[in-house]
Amino acid sequence: MVDGNPAKLFELTNRNLPKTVKERLAGEDDPAKAIRLWDATYRQRIAKWPVFLATEPEFMELDQPPQLRKSQMRAIFGRIPGTLNPPTITCEQLARVVRAAASHLG
Repeated sequence: MVDGNPAKLFELTNRNLPKTVKERLAGEDDPAKAIRLWDATYRQRIAKWPVFLATEPEFMELDQPPQLRKSQMRAIFGRIPGTLNPPTITCEQLARVVRAAASHLG
């Protein structure tokens, strides 16, 4: 949330309201109210976690992303890490993943 940057009109969103907002609307068709409630959920999140970090990507290839082989994953992490709830990784592990991915672009 940035001061001076108000919420967009409902028509300019993906229209996929959070469950809590849908529940509070209870079937009402009021886009302005939906945006107010949706915006309120972001404000609650900001109150709970007030720091937001903007970062630059270490590596990005969206058209044909390289795939790391299982052997590479084991060499880097010592195992195949879970992806649904990924573990914290070290800076060295991140550097090795980036090097492995970048080497496929050759």
